[in-house]
Amino acid sequence: MNVIFWPIIWWSVVACSLAVSHYAVTYRGGKAKRIKLLRFSSGFFMATFITYLIWLLLYKTGYMLFDYSPLAGFALTAVYPWIIALREFKKEE
Repeated sequence: MNVIFWPIIWWSVVACSLAVSHYAVTYRGGKAKRIKLLRFSSGFFMATFITYLIWLLLYKTGYMLFDYSPLAGFALTAVYPWIIALREFKKEE
């Protein structure tokens, strides 16, 4: 396979995970539904991140920049909901 194939796949997974996190944090419905969305978002993030780590251990391509670049995206995905939640909390005050 082409060297650029896997980074494109993993960056699209990161983008999907970021979109799910954004939707879960900014949802304006009921509290029970919001908690369910946050649980789903956390589970989805953990599943994709663990899958990426397993892929990194077993099938990395050998190009360090391409192999490890999605880690920055996963770090952003882990921090992003906290940033948005803090912003929403400050708006409520």
